[in-house]
Amino acid sequence: MLSILTPAFNESANLERLHARLADSLGAIGLDWEWVIVDDHSRDDTFAVIDRLARADRRVRGVRLSRNSGSHVAITCGLHRVRGDAAVMATWDPELRDRRSSRGRRRTPASRRSTTGSCGAPSACARCPSAAPTSS
Repeated sequence: MLSILTPAFNESANLERLHARLADSLGAIGLDWEWVIVDDHSRDDTFAVIDRLARADRRVRGVRLSRNSGSHVAITCGLHRVRGDAAVMATWDPELRDRRSSRGRRRTPASRRSTTGSCGAPSACARCPSAAPTSS
């Protein structure tokens, strides 16, 4: 099984399109897959979209971090949750697309927090009490 990991922050408008693309692409080649989405404590309804996708598709699972911790923490958290034989990361980040398509380089500030929780992973990890999994 292939695990697809997506860190998400304020991505409610994009997740359903990414799900459709994953389902079409991976379904076309008959690959067994799961999609783990880690909501980095979004301010929009990202987690509601994740929950809706998880209820509709058993291959989708989600976690919401208890506070915004940055994409590196979200990725680490997701790596603790994946079940597949291999994991890849997929994002639908318009800022990354803009950077690839522009000639100039723009840098965005990233969270630099580095704390650990009871499992030895970042404190906002799904294994720690600070994260809320979806119903699946």
